[in-house]
Amino acid sequence: MQRKFGKSVANANIYQLREMIAYKSSFCDRRFVEINGKFSTMTCSACGSRTGPSGIAGLRVRHWVCGCGAEHDRDVNAAINTLNAAAGLAVELAA
Repeated sequence: MQRKFGKSVANANIYQLREMIAYKSSFCDRRFVEINGKFSTMTCSACGSRTGPSGIAGLRVRHWVCGCGAEHDRDVNAAINTLNAAAGLAVELAA
C-alpha cells in the first residue's frame, strides 16, 4: 500500500503505533513521552556538538569522528542521544 499511496500510509501507520503505545502505557500506569529525534545522528554523544555528517550525502556515512576525538557509529550514537534525552526528561519530570 505504501508504494501505491506514498508517504501518507507510512505516517498513518506510525501514528497508529504511537497511539497504541500511549494507550498501553497509560493502562499500565506508565508515562509515554516522545523524544524528538532531530539532529540525533549528527550530535556527538560525548561532547554535544553537531559535527556529524548532514544532508542527503551524509546519510551514506555510517562512521564519523567528532572534533573532540570521539568515534561514532551513526545508529549507536543516535541511540545514546535518545537515551540521554529520555533520562534527562525523566529527571525533569520527577522534580
